[in-house]
Amino acid sequence: MVFLTYQRGALHDLPDDPAAYDAVLERIAAQALDRITADGNLERPGCGDDISDTSLGITSLLALAWQRAGGTLEHLAKPVRRSLDFHLRERVYRTDNPGLSEFVPTQLR
Repeated sequence: MVFLTYQRGALHDLPDDPAAYDAVLERIAAQALDRITADGNLERPGCGDDISDTSLGITSLLALAWQRAGGTLEHLAKPVRRSLDFHLRERVYRTDNPGLSEFVPTQLR
């Protein structure tokens, strides 16, 4: 397996246990909430080779944590929305992009 210099390791050795998944998601969410900027950017400063990949990946993991908790982690809803807005606004370049997907759950809007 090949890792980029800022990747810390694989999750392949994670036990196949919902509690283990939730624990990892909880740690990721805490780190992401500490790092998110006011405009919703979750990209790692200084990592020019993965612009938007990191941000969209972390946004997806935050949304997964929110979904796994049955939508009860309200403190994640607004950061997920801000990050998704950032990605659509700053990283998606299409003239027909309305900026808001009909697939985004209403609770995250």
